[in-house]
Amino acid sequence: MANNTGVLSFLQKEDFSAFYHKRKIGKSQQQLLKKLLSGALVILDTSDPEMADLEMQNLERMFKLRFDLIRDCLKASEVTGLLGVSRQTPHDRIKSKSLLAIKDNGKFFFPRWQFDAEGPDGVIEGLPDVLQELKISDLAKAKWLSTPDAVLDNKTPISVLKEGGDGILRVIKEARSIGGTAL
Repeated sequence: MANNTGVLSFLQKEDFSAFYHKRKIGKSQQQLLKKLLSGALVILDTSDPEMADLEMQNLERMFKLRFDLIRDCLKASEVTGLLGVSRQTPHDRIKSKSLLAIKDNGKFFFPRWQFDAEGPDGVIEGLPDVLQELKISDLAKAKWLSTPDAVLDNKTPISVLKEGGDGILRVIKEARSIGGTAL
């Protein structure tokens, strides 16, 4: 396996966007990072006790992140009531990438920050376009959207979308670099 010290250091950091944009990793590490962000399983050599410890720390951090994100979400039934739509509509909107949901134990949980009573179809303007561009797991999408980004003046992508105007295009452009062909 190639030397993945840079990626392992990345795994212990909370702000992955600044790390990603500085491109402090080599091509093999970029490929490993792309797999990680896409939600693909990354298996590290756990025969080395240090590597096994790092893998466990990463798993614990990712599950904590998952639980923290889900804690502030709406259930599908709450979304149907909020938007005044049928039970099937949230599921259809997940498939069309006009709503973001994290699946946990067979149920969908919708981050509440994506909803806007004044936005098109009840969500923040530009969010569906951003979701279309991000080619990463839904959990990684929720994390990216709610994490300050150096390219966006240390604001979260979701807060920049809420500001509207030119910020929407900036977030869409940034989403392309995160989940597109930039790696």
